[in-house]
Amino acid sequence: MVQQSVKAGAALTFFSGDKLVGGPQAGIIVGGKQYIDKLKRHPLARAVRIDKSRLAGLAATLVHYLKGEATIKIPLWRMITATLEDVVKRAGRWAQALGPVARVIPGETMVGGGSLPGGSLPTRVVAIGGGKSAVRAIGERLRHGEMPVVGRISEDKLLLDPRTVLPEEDSIVLQALREVAQ
Repeated sequence: MVQQSVKAGAALTFFSGDKLVGGPQAGIIVGGKQYIDKLKRHPLARAVRIDKSRLAGLAATLVHYLKGEATIKIPLWRMITATLEDVVKRAGRWAQALGPVARVIPGETMVGGGSLPGGSLPTRVVAIGGGKSAVRAIGERLRHGEMPVVGRISEDKLLLDPRTVLPEEDSIVLQALREVAQ
């Protein structure tokens, strides 16, 4: 973790603004002033510096950490900290919108990518069955809808994970699912 690297005395620590902070895509460097100043003088510094809009987004994200409100204001942390009970309820509503082809099953949500390899959280997913060709057709219809909904196919089932959608976006997903179920 970043805090551990800094505490251990790393001269410079590099990490991702989107994956670890939940802000815009950006590379973040923390460390000793003398080392940061040296990086600023490097000829490549101008080519890799952050643009104004990403800097504004990163600053706004970091303010949520300073105010102690990251888990309620930053989408990444809202999804990670959602209770399994809430995810189960939402998955049930999604499955109900699809009818008998869908059921709620246990699953795992992968957290992060290169920054948190192998990290996962327990979740409940909506599993849509009906055979390989039906699953592919439903997946394609969802992806090509007015508001695309993307799932993943595993063992001839299309899986949709409510943990990867903010609760206030459920109505969009439910509308897409109802359209596919017709």
